[in-house]
Amino acid sequence: MDYEDSMSYQAPALEPSPPQPVIATRANEPSSTAPQYIAAVDLGSNSFHMLLTRYEQGQFVHIARAKQMVQLARGLDDDGRLCKQAQARAMSCLDDFRKILNQYPETRIAAAATKVLRMASDSEAFLNTAQQRLGAPIQLISGEQEALLVYKGMAHHLSDQPSRRLVIDIGGASTELIVGFEHQAQQLKSLDLGCVTSAETFFPGSSTIEREQFDACLKATCEQLHHVKASFAPFQWDICAGASGTLRVIAELIGDTSDQPVISRLALDQLIEEMLTNGQLSEQIPENLRHDVLPAGLAILKALFSVFDIEQMLVASASLKEGLLLQAIQDPYLQNNA
Repeated sequence: MDYEDSMSYQAPALEPSPPQPVIATRANEPSSTAPQYIAAVDLGSNSFHMLLTRYEQGQFVHIARAKQMVQLARGLDDDGRLCKQAQARAMSCLDDFRKILNQYPETRIAAAATKVLRMASDSEAFLNTAQQRLGAPIQLISGEQEALLVYKGMAHHLSDQPSRRLVIDIGGASTELIVGFEHQAQQLKSLDLGCVTSAETFFPGSSTIEREQFDACLKATCEQLHHVKASFAPFQWDICAGASGTLRVIAELIGDTSDQPVISRLALDQLIEEMLTNGQLSEQIPENLRHDVLPAGLAILKALFSVFDIEQMLVASASLKEGLLLQAIQDPYLQNNA
């Protein structure tokens, strides 16, 4: 599990916002004299994330950050049930999160589950167990709510960037597209398109990456994106920003390891051609779960660049979990019980 700590950022002024998901919180609310600890837990289809903060004087002070790639979307059976191996990875991850959170027993937890648990036929049973392991309620959010929270977190993170932006989050089982101005989302879509589900369909258990597989994944993805492109046509953007661990790995492979890396169309095409020529990914990536899904992630990203005429994408670290934190401090219930 990756672990980070010690940093702070300025929280935005509260402002009116569209209807948002109810934020689930622990029952043991903090006393009025206790530090205001707030944690966001994102149960993504590819990775689980936890961000623990202390909110004081208009700032989030980061206490701890943890993530683990569980790939819950890998291997849904014919009846739509989650595979046992992925469930085991998920529960182990939540156990690890709880060990950290238990060090701060008055923490309020905003926890959200996303696409794969909207798909799975046994999601209710899974969430019942997951809530017990985490020690907090988990809200199953819609695709629209997920996209809004992604934009909220990203817009705050990009406050020093141009105001008109296209935000893209490539997940394990869905991809969110949002165009907005400043902190207001203007158009959004949550698509049934993810790096784990696409890997299962187009790159099933293959040790060699074939050009035919990649081209088939790229074609299918482009077709799906063309269906929604018209709904974004009335809106303009000055910057394209992306969020996901997959995008950060791609940025590292093209040689940009800065805090805010940029993926250009040229660099992306060169990386893809190198992969297809060699029949494998760079040896820089260890053989792990991310390695399995990266070819699909590259195909999805290339399709996005092509269909939406993107020349370069800024890879940001903020996404759904930061949106959960921001929504938590705007929730009247949480404020009244602080």
